Amino acid sequence: MSKKALILIENNQICDVVDSEFPVTSDFQWVDCDDDVRAGGYTYDGTNFIANPEPTYRDNRATAYPSIQEQLDMQYWDSVNSTTSWKDAITQIKTDYPKT
Repeated sequence: MSKKALILIENNQICDVVDSEFPVTSDFQWVDCDDDVRAGGYTYDGTNFIANPEPTYRDNRATAYPSIQEQLDMQYWDSVNSTTSWKDAITQIKTDYPKT
């Protein structure tokens, strides 16, 4: 264990993983961790680091899609300007993250 994970005490969220500690407020704590632990890839249960499962195509699509408001705005402007920006954006997401 040569890395340090910066943990938000309130919810045990991993905020950063670094080689050496730096001063933080009392809302955070430092915890020794393995070299493979990374923020976003692991969760911390208060004692152990647990690898997050790989995101599914549904997870990836859900984060890639623009908000409903943005999509409606794209559709409006496509209608006004005779463009296909909404269709192109959605097609690109479906291409980037195909159903498995």
